[in-house]
Amino acid sequence: MRHILGNSWFALAFVIFMTSCSGEVFDNSAGPDLKASALRPLNESEKVKDFDLLADTVRNLYGPLKYKEQRFNFRYEPMVAAYRDKVKSVSTDSEFYGVLKSFLTNLQDGHVGITFTLENTAQYSLPIILTMIEDRAIVAGVTDLSISALHGISVGDEILEIDGVTTGDALALIKRYESFGNDLSDKHMIIRWLQRPSYITEMVPKKPEAQVRFVKPDGTTIDRTFVWKLTRGKESLARRFADTNSLTDAFAKNAAEASLLHMGAATPFFLTPQTEKLFQLVPVKPSEAALGRHGLTDFGKIPVLYAALYRFEGKTILLVRQPTYLVQDNAARIAWYKAILDEYGRFADVLVIDQTHNPGGSMFFAEEFMSLFAGPATRANVNFLRADRRWLNDLFSMIQAPGISQSIKDVWELGYRQVESAYDLGQELTAEPMSVTGSNYILPASFTFRDKPILMLIDELSGSCGDIVPNLMKENGLATLFGERTMGLGGNVSPVVQLPLSLASVNLTRGLFMIYQPDGKYDFNKALENQGVQPQVHYTHTVQDFRAGYVEYFRAFSTAASKLVK
Repeated sequence: MRHILGNSWFALAFVIFMTSCSGEVFDNSAGPDLKASALRPLNESEKVKDFDLLADTVRNLYGPLKYKEQRFNFRYEPMVAAYRDKVKSVSTDSEFYGVLKSFLTNLQDGHVGITFTLENTAQYSLPIILTMIEDRAIVAGVTDLSISALHGISVGDEILEIDGVTTGDALALIKRYESFGNDLSDKHMIIRWLQRPSYITEMVPKKPEAQVRFVKPDGTTIDRTFVWKLTRGKESLARRFADTNSLTDAFAKNAAEASLLHMGAATPFFLTPQTEKLFQLVPVKPSEAALGRHGLTDFGKIPVLYAALYRFEGKTILLVRQPTYLVQDNAARIAWYKAILDEYGRFADVLVIDQTHNPGGSMFFAEEFMSLFAGPATRANVNFLRADRRWLNDLFSMIQAPGISQSIKDVWELGYRQVESAYDLGQELTAEPMSVTGSNYILPASFTFRDKPILMLIDELSGSCGDIVPNLMKENGLATLFGERTMGLGGNVSPVVQLPLSLASVNLTRGLFMIYQPDGKYDFNKALENQGVQPQVHYTHTVQDFRAGYVEYFRAFSTAASKLVK
């Protein structure tokens, strides 16, 4: 992960380093209880009522429940009973929130989330951001620069232990409460080791200071003492959906809210001074003439995106960043991509699309982006929907919405009948999938880039639409994938309920995505959920390369791209 700060997802509070205990900084009353809160803790009856509603909501609305039971070998009803007993046994709000988080984590689904909005929440922070590389907790960022000057802590250092707790033990504890759905992605939750929400009650500091042991790149071990900074209030950011269409929202909310470094950032994480200098990148932007040809004439609304040309092993490579599908300016971005591919693609031997650290967004925009590379029979994403009355209501509202084309309306009406039929038969999912955006095939755009080979960069922090687009590119034979397996968030996500007493908001996955199969045969063992999409060319980051500015990573994908040129 890149160590340069300042992207839109970086929502961690600024933390001040202090060398002595201060009552304004540390107050462990937020662990079991927030004494300064005006809100009394929930009583047992209130906690049980909220938990029962949460359990009922998952039981009735969670799309892949049976899929999860089979994949992770658990039975839902005994799990509910066990957690109901846990709810009765806890005494504080923080402990109760932890039980709810832990309960949902059993689903192993990065789309599933619960957001606590009451003031009875807190977070304990140290001014250091961690990332996991080679199973080592590496400093990826520092939010108080005085730490480097005064205490010699720098990006690239490794944390060995905090208060005697090792990295492995800390991560095992965090994963009881936080999960993306696969072990590779889950490792990045090590960020919670230094940004500790109070619902992870076992990690609430018991004293003002944290004793942190670091090891420098040269092998020198140093011990430092920090004071925890306490932030009260909301546990996480407010949920922002890509659009109002619950069918097409595929966004990795948990990844964004965890403030994982560089998620959704406009520039590649590997764009460092070392790679820029060594590979002599030449940043390029589309001209106004090219933008105008592709429909963008308001030059005050040109999106801020990244592209560059460079030479490698005698080949010219066009590198283009695709950071997120959660956007409000679809048309302007598509025009930008068309213009950059039209204007500079002709000079390139191969196109590299950087889709790493991509948290997803709207399926409509994802398929618009796919249309830039689509052929006459490019298969689209389809969705097996949970058969419930909520879907019937949502689909009915979508069908009645003004401005919907008749072709899309026909597809959604078919989906309505499929949900109704499955619901009447007591089935959990529809027997057939429905098109997400109105067609089982992605129609080519007015301009397509199809005459040159394409390499797409992916990683374990590509999720939701960040899973779907690489899968479509790979399965349709449009691109070669390079990097790590994607996150595996394979269904649409929607807010489903606000618990009335804790006021916690719950998001659930409402179906299972698959790529369209003309023969009608779908194998759920090949679903994206929890499995992600595997690259054809595998690459695993090393601590050494992280410290060197990702030069070897850049060289490796450039080599793979060059080999695609015939």
